[in-house]
Amino acid sequence: MGYSLKEHETISEAVQRIALEQIDDALETMGNPEIDQDDRIHESRKDFKRIRGLLRLVRDEIGDEVYKRENACYRDAGHKFAGLRDSAVMIKIVDKLRDKFEDGVATGVFEHLRAHLVNRHKGLSQYLDEQNVIEQVHQAIEKARERVEQWPIEHDDFRALEDGLHRVYKRGRKRFEDAYDDPAPAHFHEWRKRAKYLRYHLDILQPLWPDVLDATEDTLHDLTDYLGEANDYAVLSQLLLSHPQLVTRDADRQILEALLQQQREACYAMARPIGMRVYVEKPEQFVDRIAAYWESWQRAIRHEQDPISTV
Repeated sequence: MGYSLKEHETISEAVQRIALEQIDDALETMGNPEIDQDDRIHESRKDFKRIRGLLRLVRDEIGDEVYKRENACYRDAGHKFAGLRDSAVMIKIVDKLRDKFEDGVATGVFEHLRAHLVNRHKGLSQYLDEQNVIEQVHQAIEKARERVEQWPIEHDDFRALEDGLHRVYKRGRKRFEDAYDDPAPAHFHEWRKRAKYLRYHLDILQPLWPDVLDATEDTLHDLTDYLGEANDYAVLSQLLLSHPQLVTRDADRQILEALLQQQREACYAMARPIGMRVYVEKPEQFVDRIAAYWESWQRAIRHEQDPISTV
């Protein structure tokens, strides 16, 4: 499976291949009862996000009607799994906090909180089983698979990609600025989503210049990891606020909320210099640079095919 362009492959061929590979991987994962339910859901959601990244890259080619229909399909599929995935992440976050701050919190607080979260996770897992949610999503994605060959791709060159790439980079740059102008968790969460889509785009474009784009993708991976961890702390903080029974003493809850805010702000501080490097260019400059990589890549391919005529 390769979430990237290949030599001697048109854009339309690449888009169909990448989409079908991600869909088939999700279908195989969801349909394998030997895989742990949490892992089935986590891996399938990653496939859905990669497909949505691909859709954003070719949005202007396939048109708004197709884009909105397909994006909603994979978005809704992921949302059906989101509650269980989030509940599993909350348990891991509590374990991380306990390992780091156990001495600063009253005895038993982390254990009590963790026990509640584990029971909550089991309840959500049971609900998914009882409602056959995985099977429902599996059927929806099977139907979506049949539509991939009808995705319209007009241009079989960089023109098919440049508008989507420009939009995602521009929106990510704007969300970066918004997040530090008004550092609300929701703003950082929005930035993270845009940065992830850019990461997916550079994965797809990686063959254009592997050394450079691999390094940039690694940098974006670090960025989205920091922003993802910060969002996990924000989600847990909101959970403590809406479910006071998770931590019964006000003093203990205040300590935990202070720790969550501290950890969240530390992640924001780590993300900022990375964002400055990733979004240093204006959107037009960024797209022009990637377009130059594309032309160089295509020239090298033509040279391999006919070294004499391309000298």
